[in-house]
Amino acid sequence: MIRLLAPATARQPDAFGHLLQAIDFLLDPDGELAVTTPDGGSVRDAAKPMTSVARSVFRPKLVLAAGPEGSTAPPLLRDRTCVDGRAAAYLCRDFSCLVPVTEPDQLRKELNALSS
Repeated sequence: MIRLLAPATARQPDAFGHLLQAIDFLLDPDGELAVTTPDGGSVRDAAKPMTSVARSVFRPKLVLAAGPEGSTAPPLLRDRTCVDGRAAAYLCRDFSCLVPVTEPDQLRKELNALSS
């Protein structure tokens, strides 16, 4: 689709904002963050310390998914587990993930390193 629309995109870039965004994402993805929370309770509340860190800085190309342990959708959450009963954040890039972290400050350091 991108190859098909490339000539038109070059002539009228303002008309293809979403396509240009997709091209940018394909050329330089920022990474993926999976936050797994303990089963039961509110996913939003349990994941908030980690998701707040991810959202504290503008990261338009970071893919973020959160859900309870054992989730299979979206695929980013598949096979992700909590650590010692605590929410865990898995930062991934190019199909490889770092060791999961449970502390927001550690996630912040990893995200900052990913962006540099």
